[in-house]
Amino acid sequence: MTIYNKSNPPGGFYIYAYLREDGTPYYIGKGKGVRAWKQHSVKGKGAHTPKYNSRIFICESRLTELGAFALERRYIRWWGRKDLGTGILQNMSDGGQGTANTIRICSEETKRKIGSANRGRAQSEETKEKRANSLRGKKMSEESNAKRREKAVGRVLGPQAAERRARTSEAVRQWWAKRKLKLIGPVSPKGMLDVA
Repeated sequence: MTIYNKSNPPGGFYIYAYLREDGTPYYIGKGKGVRAWKQHSVKGKGAHTPKYNSRIFICESRLTELGAFALERRYIRWWGRKDLGTGILQNMSDGGQGTANTIRICSEETKRKIGSANRGRAQSEETKEKRANSLRGKKMSEESNAKRREKAVGRVLGPQAAERRARTSEAVRQWWAKRKLKLIGPVSPKGMLDVA
């Protein structure tokens, strides 16, 4: 039997469990490299990584990624999830490819805070350039264009969209009025062209 740790992780993909003092698991995960020894909780939320290596148990190792996904789901289903009331694990998803059956409940206040924090956030020129370069030269397929058209048809736009449409219409009217003046010149009260 091989003893794995951060300096000697298992080869390939593997399934690991974080154990309580009584030996029961509180978290099941799929990893590669040193994933099992990395911190999982963010700002105190999520499963915390145990202090002691003896509480990190490698259940299966040397797996393909697909095999690891399947076994992770099986172990989570076997032990059950606390958030769903089916068992003892702190996992927030069913495992497999990550976020399946993830429960994330946000209050309206939290949603508002997240929205206001992201609203108006300026992106660096470097980020804008990277995004532009990644999209430059790409043609969307007819299927993608058809899907976008289908989504847009009948979409009800909010009051801001109506205001924007009105401003745009007025701006276009003014532009055409100026253009006509340049092309034909001002018109006299009798309807004749002023030739000056």
